[in-house]
Amino acid sequence: MSDEAYVTDRIKKGALFGAFVDGQLAGFIGMHAEGGIGMLFVSPEYRRRRIGMALETYMINLGLERGERPYGQVEIGNDASKGLQETLGLCFSRGRIYWMERDGRE
Repeated sequence: MSDEAYVTDRIKKGALFGAFVDGQLAGFIGMHAEGGIGMLFVSPEYRRRRIGMALETYMINLGLERGERPYGQVEIGNDASKGLQETLGLCFSRGRIYWMERDGRE
């Protein structure tokens, strides 16, 4: 995420969660402003330890506990994320889904 203001907003709203190993931040995941799960990142030295799976499972369970229908988006070509979603047993849309939103200026 390159938009520092957006990430700061997500932190302030309690929508960003971290995973720690021996007191070190190993990765994080969050809820986007529109409600989708995303922003998943695991530091290279902590990859292949199922931290991404644990973070995403946490977010899915959190959404279910809140009575929400958890969802996320995978960018075309992000095979690692697609593989994680498949491992978790998540479903994919049959086609591409496009999001449109106002930029706040009316």
